[in-house]
Formats: sequence, structure tokens, C-alpha cells
Amino acid sequence: MAHAQKIPLWQRIADTMRDTITRKGLPPNAGISLLAAEHHVSLRTMWKAIQQLSREGLIVCKQGRRIEVADRAKNPAIASAPNSAKDRFYQSVKDRIIDGTFRIGRQLPKVAYFTTTEGVSSNTIAGAFARLSSEGLITKRGKKWFAGKQPSPGHPTRKTRKFARVLWLTPAGWESQNFYNNTFILPFSSALVSELHDHRIMLSLAFFEKAEGTLNDGEEPVPSGVDELKAYVKELGEDYLGTLLYCGWGVPESAAGVIRMLAGFGKPVIDFDHTDKHEDLAREICSRGKTRYYRCRLDEAGAARTALQSLADRGHRIVGLPIYSSPIYNWVPRRVSILQQAADECKPRIRLVTHDQRENFWKFEGHFDPGHYAEELRKALEPAAGPHDASGLAHQQSLKALLLANTPSIVNLLNTKGLSALIALNDTMAKEIHLWCKFAGMRVPDDISLVSFDNAIDHYHQPISTVDFGFARMGYQAAHVFIGDIPIRSGMYGDIPGECTLIDKGSVGAVV
Repeated sequence: MAHAQKIPLWQRIADTMRDTITRKGLPPNAGISLLAAEHHVSLRTMWKAIQQLSREGLIVCKQGRRIEVADRAKNPAIASAPNSAKDRFYQSVKDRIIDGTFRIGRQLPKVAYFTTTEGVSSNTIAGAFARLSSEGLITKRGKKWFAGKQPSPGHPTRKTRKFARVLWLTPAGWESQNFYNNTFILPFSSALVSELHDHRIMLSLAFFEKAEGTLNDGEEPVPSGVDELKAYVKELGEDYLGTLLYCGWGVPESAAGVIRMLAGFGKPVIDFDHTDKHEDLAREICSRGKTRYYRCRLDEAGAARTALQSLADRGHRIVGLPIYSSPIYNWVPRRVSILQQAADECKPRIRLVTHDQRENFWKFEGHFDPGHYAEELRKALEPAAGPHDASGLAHQQSLKALLLANTPSIVNLLNTKGLSALIALNDTMAKEIHLWCKFAGMRVPDDISLVSFDNAIDHYHQPISTVDFGFARMGYQAAHVFIGDIPIRSGMYGDIPGECTLIDKGSVGAVV
């Protein structure tokens, strides 16, 4: 790295002290001499670092050179807020590297892009890039900047090193197939696997419980049970990078013991909790001592707030929630409860009106099976609608009349005074509501707004605004926990919650 790009020693000391101050403050009666000795630097270097932190408002100097933590530094939310233009730009680029907007190994936008879009000077960009480079988050090749650090001399590259392994730990049986087949979680699995593969890391299947006769990659038996797992990880040695835990829809009784055993190897264990039901497990693991345990979890409450706030911001105050009762969809009551709580907390408050949908094409043969909706409509309604006329208008009106007469549940819901929007519990249900509106002659969003959840891959083409749970970003971050090249922040009990975003596809309008 060129000498001009090096971070001055006083600035590196200031960065170290900034983190220490916001986490645990300063020693009692801290003075410049004490701090200089603690950090093994000269008084002049320490004084420059102190001046920088004083300009940021994190510390104050009293009675000569006695140093105290400023009031703003005692508030983590305020203390962590970037102070200068360079700090703000540095944090912005760092966040985009961590969340995958700027992918590791790929070129960053040119300086002209940042000066135009961010409104910062080239000097500000140069200073922030120098700091990012010193932290190993970006590297310069020729005149171009790339996300990620340059491999050290002699370090095997992605193309030359052999594949390392991440243990993919799951219950034996059909649930393991959901990891790749379920469109709800596919954004996580595809982002994780593609990023690992790009870094020549492969997932190696393993089972919690003892299972016989299963092959991994068509060659070797799948390790199963605590003893085989321990032996397998020891055999991998340095090629073992950690474990991805996927429990499907239920946590095995042996999960906690297996996780603690694997955590003993000092490698990360990531629990993909797409149901957000593993908090008790996370508490148990983390209460036993410091481990590299992470929980990538569904933020259902955040998604509910995002959906409802999008409606509240557009003037909606009374919102309908069709409910489809089914013995095989036990997540429905949970999501309804979370939505009701979010509606009460929404500002301005939203009144949520629920109603069970009981007609056959909402609840096919006792189970919700939306794939039969259009078929059931065609069978039940078209024969009674009579032959087509030349324009098709009479046929369309007959279908509309029959549909309204045979779906009293949703008609009654829509007749609620002041109701202007509907929330569907997921994209599949939203598709059926949207289809109902089309048959019933209701325009979305002119007559009724509609918002949903999941942003599922098989519904990308549907013109329905939906909340994305952030699984793709989460999968990218999980991969880089194993790769270990960028700092991934986690909360209490290792939480890495999804970042919920409304994907606006034009089905939410403003109340006139």
C-alpha cells in the first residue's frame, strides 16, 4: 500500500479509544500520561487522538489534562452516530460492504459516482477509503478500488486452494430438502451457497440423530449423531470452517448438546431460524459461556410494522385481514397476533378487522390449497353463468354476480365502514385475493389497496406490494461469517435479524 494511504498513528489510537469509550468508558481520573502509557504511544500522539475525540464530542478535557467521557458518549445511539462528513461516508460504504450491496471481490463505483450521489468531495472519499483500506474492507488494484482485502503473498487464491467445508447440520428426512426447495427460504440458501462456492467452500451434509445408509456428495457416508460429528470435524481439521444449523420446522431434542459440542471447536455455528422460534435455544447456548453462535432469524414483528406503516403513511386507518383457518398452517394464528399488536402500536394507529374465509375455493377440501382456486371458480361459476355473448359483458356480469353471492365472508369484510385496504398473510393468499378482486370488478389499488408478505420467488411477477424479510442479505452475511473477511454485527444471543423492506409493486394507493 502506498505511504499516502496509511492511517496516522494518532488516528488509529482515536479509533481504538472511540470503541472503548462507547463500550465501557474511561479509567477513573484518566489523564493524557496514563492513556499514552496504556496505548504505548507518545504524549504528542495521544494528545492528537484526544483532540479528535474532543471535536467529535465524545470526551471533554477538564482542569488541565484530566479527561472525562462526554454526556453524548454515554448514549450508545448518539455516540455511534458518525460526526463528520468523512465519518458518515465511511460508515455508509462500510455498511454497504457488510450487507452485500458492494460484493466482496467486486469493483467499487468510481469516485465521480460518489461525489454525485453522496454529495461529498474527493478528499472526503480519499480519507474514508484510506480508513476502510486500513481495516481490510477494501483494497486498491492499480487505480481501482475493490471490496474486500487483497490475499497475502503465498495465500491460496479462490481458484487454486482446495475446497474447505461448512457442516450443514439438519434433521434426517424430508425437512432437509426444504432448504433448497422451499421458495420462502430459497433467497437465503441460494445467496449462502453461491457466495460460499465463489470462495471455494462447500456445504457438507450432516444429521443430528443417527441415520444409516445416506451418502454425502454421492461418495462418503453422512456423519450423524454426536460421536460421528465430533470425529468428522476433527478429521477435517483446518478445512472445517463452521456449522450451519437448519432445523426445518422443529428443533431436535439433541440440538443444544450438539451445538455446544461444535462450538467447542472455536468455529462459528449459525442457526438459520426462519420460523423465529429458537430464542429459548439461543438463550440456553449463550448462557453457558461465550460462543461463536449466531441466529439468522425471521423478523416477523418488523415485517408487520413495515406493512402497516406503509398503509398508515398513505392514509389508511381501517384495514381488513382475511384469515384462512387450517390444521396444516399453524403459523397463521401467530402472524395474526403479531399484526394485531403492530396495528395497535402503529402511529397513527390502524384498526385491524379480521374475518375467516370459509368458502370452498378459499378452503379446498378442508385444507388451504390456493392452487385449486381458479379451477374451482371455473367449475363452480362458469356453467351457471350461461353462454358467452358477442362482447362477453353479460358473461362477465354473471360471473361477478355469482362470485359475490358465493363469497359472503370477503364481501362482508369489504363492507366494513371506512375499510380501504387488505393485508394478506402471505403472497400465495394475496394472489387469490387479487384474483377475487379481478373477478368481482374491484380495482387494485383504486378501489382497495393490498399488501402482503414474503416476496416469494414464485410470486415475483404478481403485481402485489409485499414485504421482503431480507433472507438474501442474511444468507450473504452468514456466508461471510464463515469466510471471516468482513465484520458481521450480531445482537443479543447472536441475533442477525432480517432487514424488512417493502417491495412496492403498485398495489398500495393513497386514501383520497
